[in-house]
Amino acid sequence: MAVVIDADKVTNLMVAQSLKQYELALKAGVSRPTLSALLNKGRCHHTTAVKIATALKVSTKEIVVGNLMGSNKIRLNSFNIKILLAEQQKNASDLAKDLGVSRQCISETLIRGNCELKTAEKIAKALGVPIREIAKEE
Repeated sequence: MAVVIDADKVTNLMVAQSLKQYELALKAGVSRPTLSALLNKGRCHHTTAVKIATALKVSTKEIVVGNLMGSNKIRLNSFNIKILLAEQQKNASDLAKDLGVSRQCISETLIRGNCELKTAEKIAKALGVPIREIAKEE
């Protein structure tokens, strides 16, 4: 099963532990290109996530943001998105404007509770939060 990884968290843990990419890859038993792709794309197979977390001496939950549905869809925590919008005194129309899409598109995404990973990344960026804040934990 593919999972979404908080690449910033992994990078911060590497820095805190003074690990270079090749060192973490070696500790985790994965190739350096695999680790590089994980850090660039923010997703990997769940077994790779377990290996990385174990090598970093953290829980897998600390670095996994959510499960991918199919090839590149992610489940959203619509409630958290609505809370974040309210805290920023924004609504779905404001978010739609920030993303350059219709209000209806945002409303349908929130009702459906999932979207493409790229869209989730854009929503998180527009809200000024890491993607883990809007992803639904499984």
